[in-house]
Amino acid sequence: MATQNFSCPQCGSENIQRFSVAFRGGASTIDTKTAGTGVGLSGGHLGIGVGGAHTTGVQMTQLAKEVAPPVKKKYSKEHMILLIMIYYYKGILSINDIQTLLNPITEKYFQTASEINLGSIYEEIFRLEEDKVADLQEDIIKKFSMSEKTFQEASGEDQEVLQLFSFICMLSYDVYVKKLLIEKMIDSFRDATTVEEKNVKDSKK
Repeated sequence: MATQNFSCPQCGSENIQRFSVAFRGGASTIDTKTAGTGVGLSGGHLGIGVGGAHTTGVQMTQLAKEVAPPVKKKYSKEHMILLIMIYYYKGILSINDIQTLLNPITEKYFQTASEINLGSIYEEIFRLEEDKVADLQEDIIKKFSMSEKTFQEASGEDQEVLQLFSFICMLSYDVYVKKLLIEKMIDSFRDATTVEEKNVKDSKK
């Protein structure tokens, strides 16, 4: 019986595979426990939840990804912006405060055709933050210089450790004061947006 050999028309190699075989061969199962944040939008209202999960799934090599069948797009640009904002705030604010802050924004500016939308808000806010990087660097350098002047009576490693502790305390105090200010401002933000929402509802009656 005659045998039939297959080879690559480009390089002549006989080490070839079908796309379907390469995809399956590059996939392996995973079984992990994870913790994370979930985000949902319904009628313009933002919902955020935190929890853990037991995850099973499939892990793919780069080759498997390249030959994988196409999948439908799940997130819009504005969904991704919301996820970035939540990740950004999650390190300093509670979930309730994040909802208080973002709910009025999503209700009014999420997926709108107006000039001011979630995308334009994101660009404007983070452009301001980029402009503040130099000021933040200067402030950190100033605090570090102040910490180097502390515990002059100590010597050697003791002085180095105490000065580092002093530097961390100054940075922490700065964060603590700003966090308190942010929380107070969010309370005011909640009151202001609640009044605005009530006025809108009254005008529709």
